[in-house]
Amino acid sequence: MSRLILAMSLLMPAVLPADMLRLDGKTIVHRASEQLAEQLRAAHPGYSRIEVTLVGAMPRLPVSANEVVTRVPSELRLRNRVCIWLDVRQHARVTKSIPVWFEVRAYKSIPVTVRALRPKEALQESDVMLQEREVAGLQDIQLDA
Repeated sequence: MSRLILAMSLLMPAVLPADMLRLDGKTIVHRASEQLAEQLRAAHPGYSRIEVTLVGAMPRLPVSANEVVTRVPSELRLRNRVCIWLDVRQHARVTKSIPVWFEVRAYKSIPVTVRALRPKEALQESDVMLQEREVAGLQDIQLDA
């Protein structure tokens, strides 16, 4: 009898119940995306919401797989795209690793100016308000002083 295991890391495997053993690739990828989003939320709690969407075509999984284990990078950064791996196992041996890319959208309340400002104009408190904006990937942008 085949088993299906979705795991976010080697330390925290998530085992699906026996009645969920015959899942198709779409369901496996959906559950992997949910787990990726949960792990991103846990690693980055300051964001109001994080959404994960599959990029490209649904990966094809071999029918003969005993297990499918999801591998996520150990250092999860909030980037516009994140790659995870689906390890297909047959008799406790990895027979195939499939990369699966997800688009990540992370929202956070940030200060935004409400009107155009001229260079060197003094900033007033009334010129700024908090708005929820999509900011995934912005932590990697270098700003010049």
